[in-house]
Amino acid sequence: MNELAYSPSGIITILTDFGLLDPYVAIMKGVIYSRFSKATLVDITHLIAPQNIVQGAFTLGNTAPWFPSGTVHLAVVDPGVGTARRSLVALVRDQIVVAPDNGLVWPLLEASQDWHCYALTRIDLFSGPVSPTFHGRDVFAPVAAALASGAVQPRDCGPEIDPEQLRLPEPQVGEQLLEGEVVGFDHYGNIFTNICDTHLPVARGRLEIVVAGRRVDRYVRTYGEAKSGVVIALVNSFGTLEIACAQGNAKETLGINLGEPVHVHW
Repeated sequence: MNELAYSPSGIITILTDFGLLDPYVAIMKGVIYSRFSKATLVDITHLIAPQNIVQGAFTLGNTAPWFPSGTVHLAVVDPGVGTARRSLVALVRDQIVVAPDNGLVWPLLEASQDWHCYALTRIDLFSGPVSPTFHGRDVFAPVAAALASGAVQPRDCGPEIDPEQLRLPEPQVGEQLLEGEVVGFDHYGNIFTNICDTHLPVARGRLEIVVAGRRVDRYVRTYGEAKSGVVIALVNSFGTLEIACAQGNAKETLGINLGEPVHVHW
């Protein structure tokens, strides 16, 4: 891909596992606005499970493609902060990702097949001195601002590299059987799985779905097809199998955690 295709839009999304209790996200935004006051900041989420790179990668991969050309995605799920792990800038088609090089961006890159990655070595772009515990503030935020403002191009940030890879859990496909797992939740307690719509049979009236030993009541097309409290399965807007509780919270109702098994029989 010709890197000149990248033209900044001024939009910066932010995805972290920082939560909402502490000031970390606000501090990162303050750094960005201090360097690029015209930035448009969009929060993807700050409720990724702590240190859960897989959930962060799943969320980033499902969200980034919906943003316009020139968007900069600032993603920080970084259990290795302060260690020898690299930081990177990825040019993905006509968007940019600034993140730790720990596999967080790999599923997005793999889906695109049109990308370049650069080690983030331009220390003059950082806010110094760099804290070994807060690269979101001192490394990623100022670099995201520089890229979104057009002050630098991705190739200006350091040498091209092969990024760390991350394999998201793949469902096991057998004869009339799928074995997947829970990869995330939303605000409503709906349970996201790694089983795609394309994995499921065309005829779904006889699907038997079990999550962590708990049987799902029925498969439906919409949430409104079931009475309150009924545990249902459906294909969500991401194109993956979701477990929900009609007018309720499936995560709490079933007591489900990340990584729990999901079995589908027909």
